[in-house]
Amino acid sequence: MATPTYDLLASTTLTSSASSVTFSSIDQSYGDLILVSCPIMPAGSHAVREFYLRVNADTGNNYRTVYAYGNGSSTVSGSASGISVFTGGDNYTLNPSTLITYQFQDYSSTDKHKSVLSRSNVVDSSSTRASMAAQRWASTSAISSITALGSDFAAGSTFNLYGVAK
Repeated sequence: MATPTYDLLASTTLTSSASSVTFSSIDQSYGDLILVSCPIMPAGSHAVREFYLRVNADTGNNYRTVYAYGNGSSTVSGSASGISVFTGGDNYTLNPSTLITYQFQDYSSTDKHKSVLSRSNVVDSSSTRASMAAQRWASTSAISSITALGSDFAAGSTFNLYGVAK
């Protein structure tokens, strides 16, 4: 069995705050995509944030999510449908230890809806949680762009997009 190869397709480290980061003109020759992000909340801000993803600038209600998260003593699960972004369903305070990973499976296919798996460690004012979600983008279009959206990503936030060889 061949070992999958991960190639770094694009990398962004913010030098100033931003509310979004976009990867466009994504190479269509890979089997899967992996987005690894370490978003940071601006210093002195204690508001709860949520991290969203949008593909191909699609603002329609074409995203579905089932999610679960737990902190070692309690768990939460749920779903969201008919929304205009991918969401893990979990609000959190973004800090340097937050890691959010999305895997886009068979992203370049044009004969089926796209499946996405996400996982994260999230930190808020009261606990640290592990989170996971299974998601679907209801479109047969190949994914050619991905936009990470947030209320405010601070300087130092990193976003890395990898292609996984077929």
